[in-house]
Amino acid sequence: MTKFKKKVLITGASGFIGSVLTTRLEGLWYNVIPFSHNEQFFNYKNYVVGDLLDKKQINGLIGDVKPNVVFHLAADKFRCSTGIDFLRNSLDVNFIGTLNLVEACLHAGSVEHFIFLGTCEEYGDSTIPYFENQRENPISVYGFSKMVATHVLQNMFRINKFPITILRPSIAYGPGQGTDMFLAGLIKSLINNEYFDMSDGGQMRDFIYVDDIVDACLLTLGNNSAIGRVVNIGSGKSMPLREIAILTAKIVGDSSVDLIRFGSLPYRNGEIMNYSVDISLARSMLGWSPRTSLEKGLKTTVESFI
Repeated sequence: MTKFKKKVLITGASGFIGSVLTTRLEGLWYNVIPFSHNEQFFNYKNYVVGDLLDKKQINGLIGDVKPNVVFHLAADKFRCSTGIDFLRNSLDVNFIGTLNLVEACLHAGSVEHFIFLGTCEEYGDSTIPYFENQRENPISVYGFSKMVATHVLQNMFRINKFPITILRPSIAYGPGQGTDMFLAGLIKSLINNEYFDMSDGGQMRDFIYVDDIVDACLLTLGNNSAIGRVVNIGSGKSMPLREIAILTAKIVGDSSVDLIRFGSLPYRNGEIMNYSVDISLARSMLGWSPRTSLEKGLKTTVESFI
């Protein structure tokens, strides 16, 4: 009989990154407890449906399971949203939900490592390239709410020695991503021979393949040198969004480029125009480097739509 390793709770397990991480960890014989707000998910026997804002439920879950490791991926991700109502909702999920989870973990006393998936949007309009020790300057509701959660976790580390690590990935992509995200939406339109509206594409962007992000998560697991630290995860190479869109279209088929309507949409409010991520700390501390080139990742993603 196979002996399971440590208990690992994954919040946001039904999400794009969370589902890949869940599958990988189960394949490594960890005792995985997937947790999600989404009731329609995979047939995992330990799957838990819940709400991070339900403090009583979270206290009960953590108290019963007593996880050794927590990967906290659940988040409100409405990046295009602005205004007080959206800010309140994002803070509820990304801040209060995180606080509820941390409090329950502190009470349980079983957690050896709490790994939080932040975002490079926390840096916002800061100087580039983004380094982990610089001050954040988020210009989106999503980036601000994730930054607040990051600061709470860092405070819990300083005050309570709570063993946290914050991974800050750049923009994830890959097979299985929802078409509400740029690359997935672009690929779907081009494959269906439909026009795709976008901005002029002058934004600099760093896309990182989902398997590379999961690799970083696994390398962080049990890495004591990463405890208390923020670590950037990205390809380390930024390109104009226009060039990325054209590269994607050429992979679908040369004539697909004509389907992209550059400049038909304005730039978003709170758009980060200059985006560049330094990943030297991930290389030195985690022994991590991205393995998937943008062209290879795009080809695999396009093939997954066919």
